[in-house]
Amino acid sequence: MIHLTLSGSPYQIGYQHGLALRVLVDAMVRYESRRHSHTTSTTPNLDAVLSRVRNAAPALLEELEGIANGSGIPLDALLEVNLRVLHYCTVVAFADSDVGPLLGKNLDFAAYTYQVLFTIQPDEGHAMTHVGCAGSVASYGGINSAGLAMGHAVVPLDERPQDGGLPVAFLRRLALQHCATVPEAIDLLRKHDAWQTGDNLMFLDRSGEAAVVELAPRMQRVLRPAGRTIWCTNCFVHPDLVQGKEEARQRHRYIEKVLRAEQPSLTHALLQRLLSSHDDQAPLCRDSTQLSFIAHPVSGHLEIADGYPCQVGYREQKYETLHDWSQQP
Repeated sequence: MIHLTLSGSPYQIGYQHGLALRVLVDAMVRYESRRHSHTTSTTPNLDAVLSRVRNAAPALLEELEGIANGSGIPLDALLEVNLRVLHYCTVVAFADSDVGPLLGKNLDFAAYTYQVLFTIQPDEGHAMTHVGCAGSVASYGGINSAGLAMGHAVVPLDERPQDGGLPVAFLRRLALQHCATVPEAIDLLRKHDAWQTGDNLMFLDRSGEAAVVELAPRMQRVLRPAGRTIWCTNCFVHPDLVQGKEEARQRHRYIEKVLRAEQPSLTHALLQRLLSSHDDQAPLCRDSTQLSFIAHPVSGHLEIADGYPCQVGYREQKYETLHDWSQQP
């Protein structure tokens, strides 16, 4: 997996991204174009989306413009990629364990070739190491220099809502870059509506506070841990929002069985085993699970399983830009 370190202003970060990954960005745009060439879905109103992003998150638009100029790919084509990329994932957090708070995520997707591990040192906000995609400003999960960890699971909606709000991919990136605690992340999301799709955003901070924000167009609900554990898959479970496919609910129920009914000791080894599990009815390590990570908010590092976690295991990743986490109060 490519690891790319970026720094500077939003435009500089984007330009470095586009220049370093120009071949991969071009391939990603072509892949997405082919993937959707036979669909009949309505083309989004890109001008309206651009206007909302420009008003609410101008720095992300500057970064996207930098990617366009660095890679030579038109901005409209990149914006469409940023709106289309979806992941079907499982996220589990322990508010406390034998090694402190932990957040683990399995990323299930087809476009593994285009995924990149970014370490970003922005002029404004927190430094962060997160999984992203070539050509995209989105975050699919990671950890920042304040010790806030984030993971997410897309929730497909039964019906496409009316146009409005910000793409959830952009909202994730805003939260990871600009929030230090779970309450800050929840407050940031409350200021924005979501565009077109649903998302479960899980946050865990250095204090062990955790939450899942079930984010749908025109509605958000916050779920808190029962005991010291919390998890989410590609379904909403709050009674106000219930949506999602049965397969995702099976994974959700399997985690509940392991963590609630069996009540095991919450350990680092347990989280690794859970993310690597192959239950017959609801495997968490699936055919589409191409990448997995575990974030440690207190020590400030990621463990990465680059491939099926059941086969490749996890290896520790530490980054110089974030070396001072353990020294923070």
